[in-house]
Amino acid sequence: MTDNAFRRDVHGNGEIDLIEVLQGLWMQRWLIVLVVVLTAACAAGYAFLSKPVYESRTCFLPPSLSSIAGFNLGRRGGELEPFTVSGVYAVFTRNLQAEESTRRFFKTVYLPSLSEEDRQGSRDRLYAQFRKAFSIKAPDKIQPDRYLLVVQSHDPVLTVEWAKRYIDDVSEQSRDEVLENARREIEVIGTGLQQQIKSLRLAAKARREDRINQLKESLKVA
Repeated sequence: MTDNAFRRDVHGNGEIDLIEVLQGLWMQRWLIVLVVVLTAACAAGYAFLSKPVYESRTCFLPPSLSSIAGFNLGRRGGELEPFTVSGVYAVFTRNLQAEESTRRFFKTVYLPSLSEEDRQGSRDRLYAQFRKAFSIKAPDKIQPDRYLLVVQSHDPVLTVEWAKRYIDDVSEQSRDEVLENARREIEVIGTGLQQQIKSLRLAAKARREDRINQLKESLKVA
C-alpha cells in the first residue's frame, strides 16, 4: 500500500491529518497574528484608559490593658466593676460593623465627596456602590479577634483619608458609649445610696419620736 493510499484510508476513517492541519494554520498565519495583535491592543488600551483602583487595609485587634486604664480610674475597690479589654473591644467592634455607623459615614463623608453628576440617581444605588468600595471583614477561626477595614477608591489619598475618618468616628462613638455606661452606673449607685440615706433618716426619725414619747410617758408617771 502506498503513502497516498494510506492517507486516503485515514481520511476515510474520519481522523485528522496533522500535516493538513499545520498547513491550514500556516495559510491562516496572518489572520492569527492579526487577532493576537488586536487582542493585545484592546487589553493594553483598557489597562491604559481605565482608572486604577487603590485599596487601603486597616486591621483591628483588642487594646492592651494599659490603653483602657483611664476608664477604670476610681472604679477599683468599690462597687463599680472595672472595664475589661474584651468588654471595651466588644463596644468598638459593634460600632465598627453597625449599619448606623456606615450610613452616617455614607451621608456625611461619601456623598459630599462625589461630583454633582455622580450623586444623580437613587440613594439605594449609591449606597450599594459605596458598600462595594467600603467593607468590613469579620474575624475567622485562625484570628478570632482580628477585624479588617477595606476601602477602595480611584484616589489613593482618599482611601487613607476615608479609613482614618471612619476609624476616628467609630472610636469617638465607642468612647462616648463607654463613658455613658459608666455615668449610668454611677447614677444607679447614687440613686441607691440616696434611697438608703432616706431610709436611714426615716428610721432615725421614727426612733427619735419613739424615744420622745417614752420620755413624755415617763414624765407623766413621775
